[in-house]
Amino acid sequence: MKKLLLLLAIAIIPVSGNAALISYDYSGNVSSMLYADCTGYRSSGSCNSWDHSNITDSSAYNDILFSVGDLFSGQFTYDTDSTLSGISSGGAQGVYLSGIAEYAFSINEFSTPSTDLPPASHIVSVVNNRGSLDMFATTQTYLSTDWSVQIRTYFLDNTGAVFDSFDMPDYLNLNDYSYALMGLTFLRRSDGDQLRLTGIVTELNPVSVPEPSTFLLMLSSLFVILFSRRRIFSIKHLTRP
Repeated sequence: MKKLLLLLAIAIIPVSGNAALISYDYSGNVSSMLYADCTGYRSSGSCNSWDHSNITDSSAYNDILFSVGDLFSGQFTYDTDSTLSGISSGGAQGVYLSGIAEYAFSINEFSTPSTDLPPASHIVSVVNNRGSLDMFATTQTYLSTDWSVQIRTYFLDNTGAVFDSFDMPDYLNLNDYSYALMGLTFLRRSDGDQLRLTGIVTELNPVSVPEPSTFLLMLSSLFVILFSRRRIFSIKHLTRP
């Protein structure tokens, strides 16, 4: 009996851990593009002023053509057991510096993760009642020698009714939010120029996880073993001389 209880405890532990990881696929279309041409630099060498131009297409990043209307898609996995790293000075935004467990993104010939763009940071933010705004956001940053690339997804609620704390949500539903956006920024580190793409997220779907079904199968098997042992014990007890 003790061995069976130990097996049951071992079976439960992985499932409880996996339940904290929540994954979603998302997709949409690029709605606007902006090119920021660096025109001034600080003494440290970083850019401090830009000329901005609204554009409809660009191949500024590695000769890959991006255009308004392009389809993008991605997937993110966040861990609801992550520790809250801090709260903004205004007291309305909670930040999880290690909130993202996995991230993937693709648009045209560009995709991450890749060997050319190793991940540098992965952040989840929860805004609770900043005025009348609630927000759930993921931010993934990649760095190479020449480029800094940042991909963000924003789920915004203008009524401030989605969150009542900084806890990460157990589920996401586009219908709960006023709108959802994707932001993709390419920063050329050598001169400070930037290419910014903004897109509207139109599809958001949970990614199925098989562990709960596996757990139920294991639990059923344990009950069968337990029942069988009890039955064998009863038969032996009844037939004992």
